[in-house]
Amino acid sequence: MAGANYSHQKDLFNPRNARKVVIFGAGSVGSLAAFHLCKKGVPDIEVWDDDFVASHNAPVSLYGPSDIGRLKVEVLQELLVRLTGITISIRPEKYEGQTALNNVSVASCVDTMAGRRCIWQKVRMNPTVDIFCDSRTGGSYYEVHTINPSVRSEVDAYEATLFDDKRAVLLLCGRHGIIDNTSEAARLLAASLTRFWQKNSKELLVAGRSDIFRRVI
Repeated sequence: MAGANYSHQKDLFNPRNARKVVIFGAGSVGSLAAFHLCKKGVPDIEVWDDDFVASHNAPVSLYGPSDIGRLKVEVLQELLVRLTGITISIRPEKYEGQTALNNVSVASCVDTMAGRRCIWQKVRMNPTVDIFCDSRTGGSYYEVHTINPSVRSEVDAYEATLFDDKRAVLLLCGRHGIIDNTSEAARLLAASLTRFWQKNSKELLVAGRSDIFRRVI
């Protein structure tokens, strides 16, 4: 059977320009972002998550009702092979800084500020991480931060958004989300990565960003 043909998108994104990308979180945004990246032909994706598919995940993610109770990363790996032909690497564990992040692009799709802070400590001023994306959703609200973690002004601006989890719960009003917003956040995150790689294909560590930030009220 012939593989996927990406020639129609070659002027927009060539998969050969992609770096390895590490996605933390395989929930609503993480699963859909991985799907978008695989559909574009990104060949080297690693996803971390130690959680299981819950009933509330099914309406806002790539998972369906039949996946409830199974480990998210294992289901995601199976789905992506079937839907895109690409096999992702999976880490069925919670990231707590146990592995260095070197020569990768990083996407944070976790649901706590504590989790974001842990990832950020390994990304901050790390010259081998070319781009860092952080998605946040809840209720009718979503945003995607896209920064170069080696540029001081961008580091300072991002760190100003790392408030504590109690405040995050207040801002999101305790509402989990809806597919419109989780899918849009995932699309923006994937687009941010692929546009950056395409733009910087000759010099991957050139400072740059997609300047993607969206909010829905």
